[in-house]
Amino acid sequence: METLPPSLMISITIAARMLGVSRSTAYDLINRGEFPVAVRRVGSRLMVNREHLEAWCNGTEAEVAS
Repeated sequence: METLPPSLMISITIAARMLGVSRSTAYDLINRGEFPVAVRRVGSRLMVNREHLEAWCNGTEAEVAS
């Protein structure tokens, strides 16, 4: 069976787990414009770029900022 590559875009729920905050807190940050990386609407879902969030968590966000 072929292994799928990791998703480029992740849900806010997964992003919240990566940040160590609740999903509710993540949405509060988004609504205040304080989420640490860009949030995109994909269909009806809000998503973030996994690599950008990982870079922010590692303190290297300047390398992937676009």
